Amino acid sequence: MPRSDQLIRQWGILSLIEVHHFGINIENLASEVGCTTRTIRRDIEALEIAGFPLYTEDVDGEVRWRLMNEFKNAHHTPFTITELISLYFSRDLLKVLKGTPFYDSIESILDKIRKTIAPNTLAHLAKLEGSFYAGHKKQKDYGRYKTSLDSLMEATVKSNTVEMKYHSMYSDKTIVRKVDPYKIWYFDNTFFLVGRCHRHDEVRTFVVDRIKELRTTGESFRIPSDFSFQDYTKDSFGVIHDKKVKVVVKFDKEVAGYIKERIWHPSQKIKQNRGGSITNTYDVAGSKEIKYWVLSYGQHAEVLEPKILRDEIKKDLSL
Repeated sequence: MPRSDQLIRQWGILSLIEVHHFGINIENLASEVGCTTRTIRRDIEALEIAGFPLYTEDVDGEVRWRLMNEFKNAHHTPFTITELISLYFSRDLLKVLKGTPFYDSIESILDKIRKTIAPNTLAHLAKLEGSFYAGHKKQKDYGRYKTSLDSLMEATVKSNTVEMKYHSMYSDKTIVRKVDPYKIWYFDNTFFLVGRCHRHDEVRTFVVDRIKELRTTGESFRIPSDFSFQDYTKDSFGVIHDKKVKVVVKFDKEVAGYIKERIWHPSQKIKQNRGGSITNTYDVAGSKEIKYWVLSYGQHAEVLEPKILRDEIKKDLSL
């Protein structure tokens, strides 16, 4: 049996003991985890050696395993020990925020969590951690934008209008804009600012990386009561907000299995075709982002509708 399976099983045993406030016996643990009682006993012994304060209690002639209450309450937080350790494991995933105003606070929290965990337990967790990784290979260095993010966060919280020099990729021009910042949005390894653009008098999405200069104006604003961030973003295939369009794409059998593994958009509908191909339907905000997604599958994907998108892709592929 791989070492990782054993460690993950032990984690499951610890979680089960923790949630059963009146204890749980060996037989029920074995049934829940799906192994023998002998294996459970070996795993509990390993957890005790690692420093987890487990003990037995006789309840009406039944021996039950429990976690010491003093250990549960020693952290003075609303989290259980397994929840704290899970947060500690998340530090690789949270490294995507390095260089932002949030990361220093996150590191401080994780350091405090580490200090609540006994050295023997940390050593045991290091073995478990070796079998699991949650992180991103593609990361941006947001240290360069820390000042902008700091200012945007403060302006968003205080509902202050900002003035910024913003470079538009569409026009390839840098233009001064006034924006009422409604929300800072982290999506797909990028920070976005969603807010009302005074220049166009509408809510727009801006990439924080493209803000060249930023200052607060001292003017205040109120977010309209009828604005909903969830409604604003729900139809986007990525981040673009535009008129809704129905897109129908056929994927051949070479990529159909991969496409079916994920929900690419909440509106996704999949029709299985003869021969192994599938036809997917999406109702998305604009067709630009889904166009690039379809193009990434080359000859394995074919847009059936709308015709204008089908013609655009044919033109791009012929270049």
